[in-house]
Amino acid sequence: MPSIYLPTYRRGTPEQGRAVWADLRVSLMSVEAYALDYVDEVIVAWDGPWEPDGMPTHPKFRYIERPAGLDMAEASMFAIEHARTDELIQMADDVVLHPDTLPFLLQDIAMVRQAAPDARIGLLGARSNFICGPQNVRAANGSVMDPYGVYYLSEGQILPTDRIYTVFCWFTREAYEAAGRFPKGLITYGDMLFSYDLERLGYVNLVSRAYVHHVGMLGTKASGDDPGKLAADALVWLQENRPDFLRTWIERGYIDPASVPTFV
Repeated sequence: MPSIYLPTYRRGTPEQGRAVWADLRVSLMSVEAYALDYVDEVIVAWDGPWEPDGMPTHPKFRYIERPAGLDMAEASMFAIEHARTDELIQMADDVVLHPDTLPFLLQDIAMVRQAAPDARIGLLGARSNFICGPQNVRAANGSVMDPYGVYYLSEGQILPTDRIYTVFCWFTREAYEAAGRFPKGLITYGDMLFSYDLERLGYVNLVSRAYVHHVGMLGTKASGDDPGKLAADALVWLQENRPDFLRTWIERGYIDPASVPTFV
């Protein structure tokens, strides 16, 4: 069974009381309700200065205070270092699971392994309401609506893709190590770069049938960071450190070349 891990940090001020950890509390309540039969453990790697309160206390939950000042990639890697299993699920701390999230996710892995035993799965990412690309439930992915107009028929399919956003996604420790772990110092485009590196190594990235609700952007809002500046800083980092990825993503139409006018 896999380990779920959540890199998280407090939001707000002590005067807000229980609201400081409200999103994490709701996320973990959904894990407690729907996921514990399918996972080995749930690691909450948090930073302070206020310890999470009012959280589930099931023995499978492990609350580990991480060093202060880590970026999100470093926070994720810290959590992975403490995981007991070789199968990992990264979960954002503003995600809410559905009753069938874990069953669908794990069934998808089993079906891919049975249908294509030679395929190496890189990232298997859940669909969501607040997410980019083919993982977004508003994306038709080339299909049509069901006869009642409730969902796209493609939602019942496992889809190959070249990019997975790690709002809620499964991967193996072997794939994680092969890709060189998560890129430090990169917030925007970090998911895309990790997907790209797995693709280059011959792994296949897939969109799962599983769905999660994602509030979205809470970490950015809480930190006070400007999303536009984060994206601009990321492009500078990529230009200096990973021009191969930047060039490929421009060619695929995911990055506007006008946003990196000095790139050759």
